[in-house]
Amino acid sequence: MGRRWLLGLLSLWCCSVWSSSFLGGLGEPEKGGELQEGEEYIDPKDAAFQRQQEIIAARKRKLQPNYKETAREKKVRLRKLAMWNAVQRKGMTDVVGRSEATVDIKVNLMKPLGIEFEKFDTEPNRAWVSAILEEGSAYRNDEVERGDYLFSVNGKEVDGMPYEEAIQVLIDAEGSMELVFKRIYTVG
Repeated sequence: MGRRWLLGLLSLWCCSVWSSSFLGGLGEPEKGGELQEGEEYIDPKDAAFQRQQEIIAARKRKLQPNYKETAREKKVRLRKLAMWNAVQRKGMTDVVGRSEATVDIKVNLMKPLGIEFEKFDTEPNRAWVSAILEEGSAYRNDEVERGDYLFSVNGKEVDGMPYEEAIQVLIDAEGSMELVFKRIYTVG
């Protein structure tokens, strides 16, 4: 009997310590301390309403004809597009597993491009972007990323050409170049 009494007393003590550390003295949640001088109490409903108003304002800004998409917004949009394309290829009844989807990145750039290319032994007929240099037009354009690969130069497809030939097509091009890169997203 003494053991049960001791366990009961211990459990009551634990419950009172736990509840007083997370709840106020009367079982009410603590307000997070006293307000400091100059601070104002913000009602959570008002804060949620304010966030909703900011979201609506941001959506209205995006509808303006002179709105320019940020780099992060563009990245999110392209990733969603790649995922959507992957799901569309799978069909409605198939299970969508881990697959790759590519998105075209079309840019018009002038020399110097400021792009370093590399080839991989596993794919010798593809020019991969290994770095974007700050002094080139690709850096200012902010659309090409490390990990993209060169697909075409001024409408001439270079994907599938040996690395050296693809780079030579790029070197021989003059003036403003219309380049298409491919970006691979892993979906699933």
